This record gives sequence, C-alpha cells and structure tokens, in this order.
Amino acid sequence: MESYSWTQDYQRTWETITKKTEEEEKEVEPTEPHFRPLLRRLVLILDYSKSATKKDFKPNRHKLMSQTAEEFYSNFYSHNPLSNLKMIIAKSGKAFHIPDVSQLQLSADGEFSLQNSLEMALYLLESTGEHWSSEILIIQSSLNTCDPGNIWETIEKAQKRLAKITVISLCPEVFAMKEATLRTGGKFILIDKAEKLKEEWENIAYTGNPASYESLVPMAFPYWIATPTPCACHLKINQGYICPICKCKVCTLPIQCPVCNFILVSTPHLNKAALSLTPLPPFNPVLTLKCTSCEKSSVSQCPKCSTIYCSDCEEFVRTSLGKCLGCSF
Repeated sequence: MESYSWTQDYQRTWETITKKTEEEEKEVEPTEPHFRPLLRRLVLILDYSKSATKKDFKPNRHKLMSQTAEEFYSNFYSHNPLSNLKMIIAKSGKAFHIPDVSQLQLSADGEFSLQNSLEMALYLLESTGEHWSSEILIIQSSLNTCDPGNIWETIEKAQKRLAKITVISLCPEVFAMKEATLRTGGKFILIDKAEKLKEEWENIAYTGNPASYESLVPMAFPYWIATPTPCACHLKINQGYICPICKCKVCTLPIQCPVCNFILVSTPHLNKAALSLTPLPPFNPVLTLKCTSCEKSSVSQCPKCSTIYCSDCEEFVRTSLGKCLGCSF
C-alpha cells in the first residue's frame, strides 16, 4: 500500500537545520582569474531620498549607506590606485556631485530621481577616454523615481556610452532600475542585511567593467620639488610634482595631468595596479588540511607548489601580493 505524507509520523524538520560555517560560506568553486581594468572611472550614486530614513537596517538606511560608502572610497583606491571615483547624492528630485567623503553626512529628504542622477553621472564620465572603463553604481533606497523627462532615453544614452550600470537595492525590485542594468550589462543585487552590502561593495571595488578596447596608456613619472609654487590642479601655492612632459605642477599622485593628459604615477602605484593585469590562476579546492600561514582550516591549494591556504590568506595573496608564498607563481 502506498504511503502518504499525512499518514506518517509528525517530524520537526526545522530542528535539524545545520548552518554553514564561515569558512564554508566563503568556499567557492574555482573560476577563471578576473582581469580587472587598469584604468577605471566609477560614479557612485547614493539614494538620499526620504525613504533612506527607514530603520529596517540599523541604525537606518541613510547611516548605513554613508558609513559603508566611506569604507568603499578608501577600499576602491586601495585596489585601483590609478582609477577615479566620483560620488553623487540624489535627494529632493535632484543630483548633487560631492567632491569628497566629508559631505556624505548630508540629510536625507525628498524624492529620488534616476534620470537626473544618470545625467549627472554621464556628464562626469564625458571626458573619459576609450582606454578607461565606465561604470555607474547606484545604491537604491526608494521604490519610485521622480523624473523630469523620458528615463528610457537617458538609459539608452548610457548604453551608447558603454557605461555599465549596477544597482544595489535596499528595497524591493523596481522595473526601471532592473531594466537599466539589463540594457547596459550590469547587475541588480537585492540586499537583506548590512553585511551583504559591505560584501557586494568589496566585490565591486575588486572587479570592474572592461574598457571598450585595449590600447597603450600614456604615463609619466614626475619628479618632486620642495619649492612652494602654484599647482595646476587646485591653483594653490605648495610643494608638489613636476610633469616631465609639459612641466606642469600637481599636488598628489596618481593624477591625470591637466595640461598634457598623461597619467602621472609613482612606481608603487604602478606595481599595485599591475596586479590586475596578471592575476593568479584558480587554486585547487582542499578541505582536509591546515593553512600553511595561519593553520586555519584550508579551502585551496596552489597547483604548482601545493602551498595550502585558508580563505583569508588566499584573499590577501590575490589582492595584495599578487604571487604565491611558496613558489611566487
């Protein structure tokens, strides 16, 4: 006689649920190495509309976005020293370009405008050469967008500009947002907890959208002068670096020369950026041994020298060293 589920003994299956450990959650299947663009230009759009005051994320969405954006700012330049990050705050139906992280604490109010935000982002990307990658990252908090015109024309403009739009949403999916990511080759990511937001921003800082074509990039190594003279970037009198091509003075490195457009760099910057050009190959999965460096549970093994790594040590080797500890692979 066939046995039906309602004739069987009552089972409390939820009591046998087992959660994955932190190491198991980090464990992923080996993939091909990711070639991050050498020159990235990314525009970060933060939705500071009135919906950002909701407290479903602690202390609220506004505080979470501002705090995580400040961490993302430094993390982005750590992985991409030759790249450029611009920030836009969208509130009261308008888009405001902010020069640095000091203005991330602006209040949240009004409505969010996707069209005005994208128009401002595309304006900031106008001077980008074809050897730069163009990316727009939107942190969405609002369920609607208040636009002055046709949003689809603006999305089409971004598509022609080869600007990839990625949306990280703190609320349910909005059709216009999802469609913008689909048309430009980006991603739509729903967030349900603060840790997931930080994790996704870390991934975006480390990865990138390929440039429209491969080419040689004009770079120069400036020399330092201690004599205070006016700089071309801020028009202030201070010490700085002299471009060897046009003799223009700038304050900091790396920077694109405002006169000759050469990218002015130092050797450490170039060495850090080169990690993206020659990424390590995927390691083999191993679960029964101990990490060679810290003796934690292992997740991977170098295919050449068999050095064992945990997830944290492998991440450090890939993002900071660029070579295996055992064989300099």
